[in-house]
Amino acid sequence: DKALLAKAFEEQSRRQLVEEALHSLPFALIRFHEGSLVFNNRATTRMFGPELSIGIEQKGFLEFFETPDRARLRRIIQRLEPSFSECFVARAKNARGRRFPVEIHTDRVQHFGLTTTQFVILEISNRVERERELLEGQQRWRDVVDSSPMGMLFYHLDPKNRLVLEDSNDAAGEILGLDLSTHLGHALEET
Repeated sequence: DKALLAKAFEEQSRRQLVEEALHSLPFALIRFHEGSLVFNNRATTRMFGPELSIGIEQKGFLEFFETPDRARLRRIIQRLEPSFSECFVARAKNARGRRFPVEIHTDRVQHFGLTTTQFVILEISNRVERERELLEGQQRWRDVVDSSPMGMLFYHLDPKNRLVLEDSNDAAGEILGLDLSTHLGHALEET
């Protein structure tokens, strides 16, 4: 009897330690078993609000995502997609109506004896904004290059230590009297 009590106490202590570690993670962690939410951490509550809580059915969970993401998530929860692990970007919305981009990683994991579908959800608003700013900066640079009266040729050094024509502006072709589009991807020695 004492051995059983000690083992049960040890198992409960281990479970509490594991759950506390999962709660301390900085990203949303959600686990479903047979369509019902069996675990979510504190970051999940911060990201989505208290409405996303233990016992919520998959329909309630799916309401936090915009279509077509809902259909994909539904298939993953129902295990209709055979992939063991998957990563994709989706649009989420929290209980207050705020919409934001997220990166979702799915996996099958054991959760205290249950085989669960795990969702690791990272808000990527900052990354998306940085990527947008980078693209805008690249476009501004491209506009300057394209409108320049100075001919510009852009080369890169390939693994064989050859300079390969990567790009040029219109002025370069006019100055050289060549259609440089036919030389793209060719080494300097070949042109």
